[in-house]
Amino acid sequence: MTKEELLNGLNNILNNCLYGLICPRLVTPEVWGEASRGAALFKGRESEIQIQLGPLSKRVLDPTLRVGFIRNYENSLLRAMVREKS
Repeated sequence: MTKEELLNGLNNILNNCLYGLICPRLVTPEVWGEASRGAALFKGRESEIQIQLGPLSKRVLDPTLRVGFIRNYENSLLRAMVREKS
């Protein structure tokens, strides 16, 4: 696996995690606008990870990026379901 493939994979994981947690199909654009100024905080046993939501909200609020973003997320869920069945 190349460095670029690894980074793309990590980016997909990040997007899917945040995107799945926030559920954009249930959240209005106004709320996304407010969320874009905030951050998600993940607390671990030994450390905390804080992720700014601005870049994510841009993908959701831009109609051209939103379609692909939703499709990629749903495809990742389908792949996970297929792996679970195997």
